[in-house]
Formats: sequence, C-alpha cells, structure tokens
Amino acid sequence: MDRISLLSDDLLLKILSFAPTKVSVTTSLLSKRWRDLWKHVPKLDYFPDNDTEHLRASSFVHNFLLLHKAPVLETLHLWLRNCRPTDIETWIRVAIGRGVRHIKFNQSSTSLGPIRWPRSLYTCKTLVTLTLIYTSNVDVPLAMCFRSLKTFYLTLIEWIGYKGTEAEKNLVMYLLENCGQLKTMAIRPLNSINLEERHKMLQEISFTRRSSSKCQVSFT
Repeated sequence: MDRISLLSDDLLLKILSFAPTKVSVTTSLLSKRWRDLWKHVPKLDYFPDNDTEHLRASSFVHNFLLLHKAPVLETLHLWLRNCRPTDIETWIRVAIGRGVRHIKFNQSSTSLGPIRWPRSLYTCKTLVTLTLIYTSNVDVPLAMCFRSLKTFYLTLIEWIGYKGTEAEKNLVMYLLENCGQLKTMAIRPLNSINLEERHKMLQEISFTRRSSSKCQVSFT
C-alpha cells in the first residue's frame, strides 16, 4: 500500500474510479492521505449486495452526494429497491446540477409509488447515455430535448404506454422524433408481454419518425 500511496492524486482517483463507490469510500480508513480522496472520484456507483445494504441505500447515496467534492459527477449508477421516489428525484437533480454524463438506474420495486423524474433531466445538456432498467417513467414534459443524448436503453417493468397511462410510449416516441444525436435505442419489454402486444409495440416504434438518421432501434 505504501508504493500505491506514492502515486499522484490524479492517478489514485483514476484507480478508485474503477472500484464500486462503497469500496472507494472504505479506503478513507487506510491513512490520512486517503481520507478524502474518495470525495473527489467523479462517479457514484452503488450496487447493494444484500438486504441490509438495500436498507442503507438511501442514507449512503444521500451522504455521498452531500460530501462529494468533485466539480463534475460524470457517472451515476444506482441499483435500488424500495427507495422513496422523492429521494430518487433529488439525487438525479443533484447529479444533473453537477454535469452528469452517464445515468444508469435500476429500481427493482416501485411499491412506494411511481418515480417522477425531475424535469431538469429532460433538458440536461450534458447527458450522453441513459439506461433505465425495470422502472416506470411518468410525468414526461413537452419541453424535453436531451441535447447530448447518444444512447437510450429502456427496460420496462410494465409497458403501460399502450394501455392505461401512455408515459413510456410518449417518452420513446419523443426521443426518436427529437433527439438528433441519438445513436442507439434498445427496448426490451417484460417476458409477460404476449406476442400480439409485442407486435403492436414494434409497429408503433418502427413507424415513428426519427430525427437522427443514424439511430438504430432494437426490439427484443
């Protein structure tokens, strides 16, 4: 560890950026030199390994964002379960305020209510990739733009856009029609969706006008 400690702060931060955030935080116990290094890593990557860590997720994410000192938070990767939607909205708003470029979000349960993404997400000028896994999206504003978005991956827990609420469908259609920089859109409905419904989804997506001539859409 002494040899590693001799490295420059920039190189140590690069090394820490490859580790999950909960691992990089524990390096603060190594020595005084390491105490605050994790606060400057431009990434929050939190994947709970057990039920206890899931229960502590809100506290961990909140404290990280509160103590984080890097001028830019390039990456926000969260795998959560039963976190309050209001907390999630706050975290994403903070990340956007810090120039986030990559968001990957997995909410494996929505028993506490639907997630209402902050409107600032839809006008974020720095976002390049957005990955949503097993989450429902609501409250899609009309003034979306995603100016820098290149990759959009949407895995839905429920495709409610085709019956009932149309939020997911509106989101996909709007992105195809308005994101001139969009390169890839991959959509994978739940296995419970029958073939007839899948065919209808595919037809609607296929006939949607695309702003980006380079956009590739995959439907699996």
